[in-house]
Amino acid sequence: MREITQPMRLFDFVFGPLVLPLQDLDAREGELFLTTAQWQQQCRHAGFSKVAWLPQDDSPTAGMSEHIILATLPGQAVSAVTFTAPSEPVLGQALTDNGDYLADWSDCAGQPEQFNARWQEAWRLLSQRHGDALSVEPPLVAARSGWGRFA
Repeated sequence: MREITQPMRLFDFVFGPLVLPLQDLDAREGELFLTTAQWQQQCRHAGFSKVAWLPQDDSPTAGMSEHIILATLPGQAVSAVTFTAPSEPVLGQALTDNGDYLADWSDCAGQPEQFNARWQEAWRLLSQRHGDALSVEPPLVAARSGWGRFA
C-alpha cells in the first residue's frame, strides 16, 4: 500500500477538518499519519510476519513523505512477478493496459527541442491508443533543466 509516513503540515491544514474522528489516537502518537516504524508495529500486531517498505530508511530518498509498504502473512510465499511487456522508444514500458508507462527521457535533459519533439510524439501515441482520436495539438512544455541530475 502507498501511505503518507511523515507529518505534512499543509495536508493537515487543508484536509484536517475533513478527517473523521480517529479510533487509534494512541498508535498515531498525536499525528495523522503513521511512520514506517509505526506501520511495522501495526502490521505485526495484525498478524503479518514480514513488513518492508520503499524507500528504505537508509536510502537517500528516505525523507520522502510517502512510502510503499509491503506486508506478508505467515506461510504465504512471496512470488516474483516478471513483467515482459516490450519497451517502446517513446513511451517506455507499459505498466498496465490503461495508459500507464515507465519512460526514461533523461537523454532529453538540457535539450528543449529534443524534449518537445519527444513530448509531441508521446502525446500523439497516447491519443491514438487511449484517446478519442480527435486531432488536438499538444501544449508546448519546457524541459526542466534539473531532470538530468537524477539519472
